[in-house]
Amino acid sequence: MTMARQFPVEKRIRAMEQTREASCELASEAVDRIPWLRRRLLSWFEQSGRSFPWREPGRTPYEVVVAEILLQRTTAAGVVRAYSGFIERYPSWATLAQTPLDGLENALRPLGLWRQKALAFQHLAQSVEERGGVIPRTRAELERLRGIGPYTASAVLAIVYGRTEALLDVNMTRLLGRLLGSPGSPEAGAKGQLHAFALRLVSGKRSLEINWAVLDFGALVCRARRPRCPPFFELRETNQERKAIQVQMRQSLTFAPWVSRLLLRYTCRLIVCFLRSKPPTVHQPYFVCLTNVPRFSPNERVPP
Repeated sequence: MTMARQFPVEKRIRAMEQTREASCELASEAVDRIPWLRRRLLSWFEQSGRSFPWREPGRTPYEVVVAEILLQRTTAAGVVRAYSGFIERYPSWATLAQTPLDGLENALRPLGLWRQKALAFQHLAQSVEERGGVIPRTRAELERLRGIGPYTASAVLAIVYGRTEALLDVNMTRLLGRLLGSPGSPEAGAKGQLHAFALRLVSGKRSLEINWAVLDFGALVCRARRPRCPPFFELRETNQERKAIQVQMRQSLTFAPWVSRLLLRYTCRLIVCFLRSKPPTVHQPYFVCLTNVPRFSPNERVPP
């Protein structure tokens, strides 16, 4: 009996250690790019982010929770078509709690999984009504309610109560996995790394907007099939690898001495031609004087 009680504690401690190790690994590879990534995502979101009715300011906690449950295993486009009508038909937890199960199933049938969602709505409405219509404020209390899992609990805490929570769904997992060089379904250790990276990414004053930016970018650009995100959009290389790449780039851009002197001579002639010539016409632009510059072969010494 003692071992049975100790095992969950040991498992929790082991999970905390894995998360801490993942954070340490991130500090050496990806944390330095997080501010850049945050700025790019917010800039993209301001121009190309999606607009949904449940994201509008002033939405009540009830309307937010209803949207998150409707979005479970359902496309956002499908929920958009049914959301406003569902809210008008069932405007409160009390209305949902008093509605027969058959009526909820018929209302949810166009979204799929109508029986599962109808049961979740009914049990959730009854539980919230028993609490006086107040949504719990802690993750532990939220996850005890039927129909609310880890992701929905994070969404409620982030949207309703303004907490810093990472909305780590399929889109965010795919995007961050590609950034960190671990595409596909992450393993146990990689999940801790993704969660640690996501928490660092969404921390700040605009936490909710960053979450939405990542979700939208993953759904519209960094898609599962035919992604449109650039291949260099990754953080996997280490600091040493980045320095080596920078050195190679500098070496590739280094000109031979004769090329440098030739470029300098071209530039000087262009300046002199610009100062001495009359204003250019349409048929004689400024760069026409470059045609009179003599050419030199790589083996020929440029005269002083």
